[in-house]
Amino acid sequence: MYIARFKTAYHQVERVFDSKITVDTPAVGSNAVNYVNAEGKSVKGLPVGTMVSYNKSTNTFTEVKATVSGGSVTAAPAVTLGNYIIAQSDATMSGGHVPVETLSYKYIGKCDFVAESAENKPIALFEITDVNDVVIGVK
Repeated sequence: MYIARFKTAYHQVERVFDSKITVDTPAVGSNAVNYVNAEGKSVKGLPVGTMVSYNKSTNTFTEVKATVSGGSVTAAPAVTLGNYIIAQSDATMSGGHVPVETLSYKYIGKCDFVAESAENKPIALFEITDVNDVVIGVK
């Protein structure tokens, strides 16, 4: 799984889009995962830190995947201007803030994903404005 982050995050501002997100079936080279959300439903999602691209005509974000050849990853996802990095999960976006009053501080692995959505929903993203400021790491 490849996660993008910024070296300096200079001039980075989180932007919220009211948009759809599509998630492919989990496979080699993809960050897509199946997980159980806070409502107990099994859903497909992308973790915070995944790079996504935007299709303006359909108002949809899709994952930027690693290069795969012969069933194995041969290169990390390409960093390009105009792509985005998922900044917040559905769990933190739904309440409009991070719910520290009820946070147990125990990692449960269920709250750091953005679920696939056929309907528009708020998605918080960082736009990549400097490819030299992005670091791709393996999680």
